[in-house]
Amino acid sequence: MPVYEYKCSEDDAHAIMSVHRSIKDEDPGYTCVECEADMIRSYSSFAIQFKGSGFYKTDSAKNK
Repeated sequence: MPVYEYKCSEDDAHAIMSVHRSIKDEDPGYTCVECEADMIRSYSSFAIQFKGSGFYKTDSAKNK
């Protein structure tokens, strides 16, 4: 299940909330626990890992 991060729309110093939910679920709309303002979804990069052969120039030709 993906992890979605939300931050306060009013103040960047407030905590960031992480939520595990399905891709199919609609965004329920969250409020900041410190100031009760709306929270907006924060987009960040994700980790990716390539396994196996064929991803690098140094791979041998017989593995292709």
